[in-house]
Amino acid sequence: MTVVARSVAIRDELHGSFGGELVTRGDPPYDQLRRVWNGSIDRSPALIARCRSVADVVAAIRFARATGLPVAVRGGGHSYPGHSVCEDGIVIDLGLMKGIRVDPEAGTARVQAGVLWGLRGGGGNFGIVTEFEFRLHPVGSAVLAGPMYWPIEKAPALLRFYRDWIAEAPDELMTIVMQRRAPAVDFVPAHLHGELIVAVTCCYAGAIEDGEAVLRPLRGFGSPVLDLCRPSRTWPTRRCSTPPTRTAGTTTSARATSPGSATTRST
Repeated sequence: MTVVARSVAIRDELHGSFGGELVTRGDPPYDQLRRVWNGSIDRSPALIARCRSVADVVAAIRFARATGLPVAVRGGGHSYPGHSVCEDGIVIDLGLMKGIRVDPEAGTARVQAGVLWGLRGGGGNFGIVTEFEFRLHPVGSAVLAGPMYWPIEKAPALLRFYRDWIAEAPDELMTIVMQRRAPAVDFVPAHLHGELIVAVTCCYAGAIEDGEAVLRPLRGFGSPVLDLCRPSRTWPTRRCSTPPTRTAGTTTSARATSPGSATTRST
């Protein structure tokens, strides 16, 4: 049996109990759906089970258990070591589960797992969570958010400065630190596209003037080559974290938050 024929046979066996999308080798979206954030990871699962409901997740787990297939669980595909895809197994893909229900009176939101890609202390493939309930906190009409870039040569000095600066930062501030190539997106000047940089992306969820005071020392360090941290009602943070490519070389990233806030690890 060929590799493709085996994948099709696996799909057909699960099909009767599964209400989502089943994608195998040879299907048009297969190569796109098997890719993950870390472009150096290149694995080919036998089946990608795109779940639409909790019942689909249960069916996929039972099928994997019965067949003995390796399992990977994909939320947003951001796992740096590649936990969200496996070789010749089944990927349980939660990306279609994007439901969000907000209860303004209770101040809560219920969010399906496909929306969430990070969980404090979660590690990789420790289990499957299909829904989260969050307590909501009011913020103003805008937040102070966006990335700042420095040349990669500044990384040692900048990271030492950052280590000391973030230790005293308030809980209203969240930051992401990355060493990577600048993405080729419209809000990054063309002359920086593909250049090695160190980036600090910030979001201050408090009074704008307070956030400006908190960020002033960072802005003043070493003359950043790009500063897009500004008051905004929304900010395309995911566009700031576009995937690295296999040909772009190794991309190293670290995430950090202010003291007392949740530290996330990608899943």
